[in-house]
Amino acid sequence: MEKITIKPSGFNQDINPAELGADVWNAGSNVVFNSGYAAAAPGWQESSPGLLFQPVWLLPVLDGQVYYWIYAGNNDAGDAGGIGVTNGSAHWDITPVGGLKPTVPGDWTGGVLNGIPVFNNRLDAPLSWDKDTSNPATILPGWPANTVCEALRPFKYHLIAMGISDLLGEFPDLVLWSDAADPGQLPTSWVAQPDNQAGNFAISATPGVIIDGGAMRDQFMIYKQHSTSIMQYIAGQFVFSNRKAFVTSGILARNCWAELYGHHYVLTDGDFIRHNGQEVQSLIDGVNHEWLFNQIDADVYLSTHITLSHDEKTVWINWPKLGNPQPDTALTFDLVSSAFGVVDFDEPIAYMTRGILNDPGFDPAFDARTDTFDGAADRFNTQAFNPTTDTLVFCRTAEKKMYGMKGFLRDGEPVPVFMQMLSKDMGHSQQRKLIQAVWPQIDQQGAPGTLQVRVGVQNKIVDPITWTESSELTDGLRATMMASGRFISLEITGNQESDWRLNSVDIDYNLQGMW
Repeated sequence: MEKITIKPSGFNQDINPAELGADVWNAGSNVVFNSGYAAAAPGWQESSPGLLFQPVWLLPVLDGQVYYWIYAGNNDAGDAGGIGVTNGSAHWDITPVGGLKPTVPGDWTGGVLNGIPVFNNRLDAPLSWDKDTSNPATILPGWPANTVCEALRPFKYHLIAMGISDLLGEFPDLVLWSDAADPGQLPTSWVAQPDNQAGNFAISATPGVIIDGGAMRDQFMIYKQHSTSIMQYIAGQFVFSNRKAFVTSGILARNCWAELYGHHYVLTDGDFIRHNGQEVQSLIDGVNHEWLFNQIDADVYLSTHITLSHDEKTVWINWPKLGNPQPDTALTFDLVSSAFGVVDFDEPIAYMTRGILNDPGFDPAFDARTDTFDGAADRFNTQAFNPTTDTLVFCRTAEKKMYGMKGFLRDGEPVPVFMQMLSKDMGHSQQRKLIQAVWPQIDQQGAPGTLQVRVGVQNKIVDPITWTESSELTDGLRATMMASGRFISLEITGNQESDWRLNSVDIDYNLQGMW
C-alpha cells in the first residue's frame, strides 16, 4: 500500500494542471489559505441595520469608547448623494449642507488625520466630520473654492490632494498638500505662504493621470496608471520632494493598494505586486494572472479594490467578473504562505474595508446604568468593542446593508465550498494507481457539514476524466472508493456548517502495471 500526502498550497488557475506540483490545486471557490492550511471562506451577518443611504464606501473612525462607521452613497432614487454614520444601532444623516452628487463604487477615498475623518468623492469638495452626530460633514477648512480632486489621503500632519480640477481647467498630474495640522486639528490652509507648509507640484515626468496614493513608512507613494512616484517630507522651502520610483508600474483604480510592514501590495493595470519603494516583486505571474485579468469587467473595473485582513495576514482583491456591476469575487493572497484562494460573494458588494464593530447593545453613558456597582456583571466605563478583534466589513448598494464577516454561515446559510486538483501522476507517470481511500486531515469544531469527496482517473492526459461517485465524509473523515488510472484527480465539495480547516489529504493507493 502506497500513500501520498497532499498539502493545501493554494490555487493556480493559469498553468496546465498536469504541469503543477503535487500540492497545488487547480480550481476552487469559497476556500482561503492561511499559513499552510485551507479553510472555508468566512461567513457574514448583517451589521448596523437601517442604513439611511445606499452605500458605496465605508470608513471606520474611533471616538473614545465607540467605533463609528461612516457610509457614503446615494438616496434610494439614485439622483443625489448622501452620507450616514452609525454606531451599530442608531443612524445619523451627516450629508453636508447643499447636498452631494450621486457616486458609484470606486469614487470615494479618505482616511483619518489626528482622529478626524476626511473623505472625498471626486465630484464635490472634500469633506471632514467632527464626530458630533448632530453636525453634518463640512468642506475642509481653507479648501480652495470651486476646486475638486480625484483622491484625498492623510500623511503625517498633512492632507494630500491628487488630480486637481478648478475653474482654470483639469490638472490630472497636480498634487496639492495642506499646511501642517496642529495636534487634534485639521490643517487650515492649502495656499502656500512663507509662514506655512502648504504647497504643490506636478508629477509631469511620466504620462497618465494620478489615480491614488498612500503612506508607506515615512514616504507617500503617488500612483498613476502606469508609473509610481515617491513624495517625501524634507521641510525647508520645498517641504516635500518627489522622485520617480517605477516607470512601468502604477495602479488599476483607487483603493487598489494596502500597506503592511513597510510594503505596499498593489493591483496594477496588469499585475499584483509587492514593493518597498525600491524593489518590485510580482506575486501573481504564472499563478492566477491570466485567470484574474481576463475576467475583470472592463466597464466597471474602477470598482475593483484591495482590502487587508490584518488578523489573518491576507490581502483580498475584490473585483467584478464580466457582466457584474460591482465586485462579486475576491482573490485572496496569504502573506505567510503566498497561497491564493477564491471567494464568491453570491451577490455583488460595493466596498470592503476592515475595522471594529461595536456591541449594538452597548451604552457608554455612565448615567444610563440602572444596576448597582456591586451587582454589575460587567465593568463600568468599558468600551463598546473588542480592540483585538479586527473584522472585514462590506456593504451592498441595492440591499442598503452592511455586513460583518464573522462566523461560518452567510446570513444563517452554510457556505458552499469547492476544491479541485486535476491530473496528478503522483510521482509515477508510467504506472497505473488503484485508489482505495482518501483521508482529509481536518481540524474542526463540531461537524464539518456535508463535505463530500470524489476521485477522477485518466489513462492519458488527453482523456476525459472519469469520476467516482461522491462519498460523504464519515466521522473519521475517511472516504473509501475504488478507481484506477495513470493520472488522478481529486475534488472536495460541500457546505460548511462549522469552523474547520484542512491541513492535508492522504490518498491510499496500490501501484499497478505499466499503462
